[in-house]
Amino acid sequence: MNKYLPLFAVVSLSGCMMPDITMLDVAPHEAPRPDIENSTSTKAKEYDLTGPQGELKNAGITRVAEELQFRQIPFGYDSTNRLVIVIEDNIHFSTASSALTAESTLLLSNLVKVFERFDDLELIIDGHADESGDKLMNQTLSEQRANRVRRFFLEGNLSTKHLYSRGFGEYMPLCSNSTLKGKQCNRRVEITVVQSQTM
Repeated sequence: MNKYLPLFAVVSLSGCMMPDITMLDVAPHEAPRPDIENSTSTKAKEYDLTGPQGELKNAGITRVAEELQFRQIPFGYDSTNRLVIVIEDNIHFSTASSALTAESTLLLSNLVKVFERFDDLELIIDGHADESGDKLMNQTLSEQRANRVRRFFLEGNLSTKHLYSRGFGEYMPLCSNSTLKGKQCNRRVEITVVQSQTM
């Protein structure tokens, strides 16, 4: 249990310029990832989330879902927040590396084409590591992986004020660290899309 306590002290944020609440506050926090409802095989569900003027608050995220479906990028809705989409394909890395693979570069390029069409989105970029090496090194590595994806989005001309990156070290494994395949699974970056709540 004590192994998880340092997580709260070492989470790193970059790109956060707002002094009060940021989109990180509404991003999913549960390990290993939020409970999502897959939305790739059928039309994205419509949810009647209305604002003070009767407008649909989730109109933007619904358009993002349609664009992701068009480009055949797997995603799911966070089951507790209909303004949150989780990209189901993670960005994976080699051991002790933050370099992007060709496959990851292709996925990120497709995501840039989606996200560049919207100015009301916040992207939460979460970096992770397997248990190889010491905890401090893995924390740094997870931050480097998240920052590498953030830089890719910046190079694609996405706005820096909409990009948030953080590292979780080895503390949020998606798979078992007892096998090479499991460790490969855990060397990842996860991307969450949150509709801006400035209305």
